[in-house]
Amino acid sequence: MHTSSEEIYGWEEDPRSIEKNTLSKLAYYYGLGSEELVDAIEDDSIRLTSSSYYLFGSEGYEDGWWGHFGVRLRGHKKSKWFPITLGVARGISSDLMSVSARDDWVCIETLNNRVLVFRPSTVNRVYLLDEAADQPGDDWEVPWDGYSGQPGEFYRALEEYYWEGVGLQEGASVADVVKRDVEIFTDLHDLDLDQVRDLIIETKIYNTDGSSFSHDIDDLKLIEIIERVGFGLTQIVFDISNDNFDLYISAENVSLIDMPRRRVDMAFREHGRADGGEFDEN
Repeated sequence: MHTSSEEIYGWEEDPRSIEKNTLSKLAYYYGLGSEELVDAIEDDSIRLTSSSYYLFGSEGYEDGWWGHFGVRLRGHKKSKWFPITLGVARGISSDLMSVSARDDWVCIETLNNRVLVFRPSTVNRVYLLDEAADQPGDDWEVPWDGYSGQPGEFYRALEEYYWEGVGLQEGASVADVVKRDVEIFTDLHDLDLDQVRDLIIETKIYNTDGSSFSHDIDDLKLIEIIERVGFGLTQIVFDISNDNFDLYISAENVSLIDMPRRRVDMAFREHGRADGGEFDEN
């Protein structure tokens, strides 16, 4: 990082002296987002590891990339693949073995900025494929952002600079190394503003009949969906409203809800629990 011992000593003495650009670079190198580092700086009780990926993770639990989660939806010829950690893989196995009713739902986080809520009884198959396994030859397509996804800071750069439609600007709070990698990725995958919006703003809803659509769901509604699933509450309808209009969909017709993880994280950070109380990570 081309950082001197004197600079590091200054950070240790006063972490608040770290400039935004340097904070962004630190976060990127350690696979985090700037907000997570700020939280740790402002609250000494927060313990960070470079592999802490969970919304509901227990303190001090370390985890790392394991392989991929794949789900074949009805009406789709190929599975959708998502990089996951070992802890998530174990959690999925445990959840699937404990599913007791057709309307039970499973919620997982991926390493490529997604939170997935799916109903096992409505999908054709579920894969848990570790990195050493042979990929299904006719059913394997790596996600656009790679085998193990990107750090939270990468998606922050996408959000801050491309969603705003102003490009990557000089003197901004995202480090140059993050800007460079975002530019490489957007050029490589020929991403335009609409596609970036789809990645960082839109939630995708996949129906049991094979149809799907994207929708900009209000942040509090995202929290509410995750909490209801996490607490095992029966789903009759999902409220996917936003500021422009109210919208409800029948849970019976939904197989998978695919949300942008960074948006979910920021919603919990800003609003806490959907009922207005503090969010308890335990």
